Amino acid sequence: MFSSKNIKTAVALILICAVMSFLWWKIYGTDMVDKARLSEIKTNLASLITAEEAFYQEYNKYSADFKAIGFAPEGQARGDFYLEAEKVPQEYKSHLAPADLPYVGKDDYQVLIAYRGDSGGLVFYKFKFGGTLQEVKMKEQP
Repeated sequence: MFSSKNIKTAVALILICAVMSFLWWKIYGTDMVDKARLSEIKTNLASLITAEEAFYQEYNKYSADFKAIGFAPEGQARGDFYLEAEKVPQEYKSHLAPADLPYVGKDDYQVLIAYRGDSGGLVFYKFKFGGTLQEVKMKEQP
């Protein structure tokens, strides 16, 4: 059988592994979850872009109506997508510069994505037609 010393050593190793796992999760785990959720946002953004481009091919203009273009986020929506500045909540607008607000024009558009992470922090991303996804720097509150 096992001696008392062997059992104590095994328990000590298990405790050390548990503490290290907990510390690793506290340091790196939430970043990994946020990266996974950002990946999901990018997938939904790609779907939105495809829907906009298909609508443009048919009607020679872009639309701010998600239903008209046939866009619905897949899975559990991790972010709120906006194509019209009027639909962005005032709470969000107070953090954004006018150039970061979404719009749809005849020949271009800008999407605003609001994401609240597990830590409760609010992060904004924008995608302008023909560009890349960019994190929006929030305005300082007075």
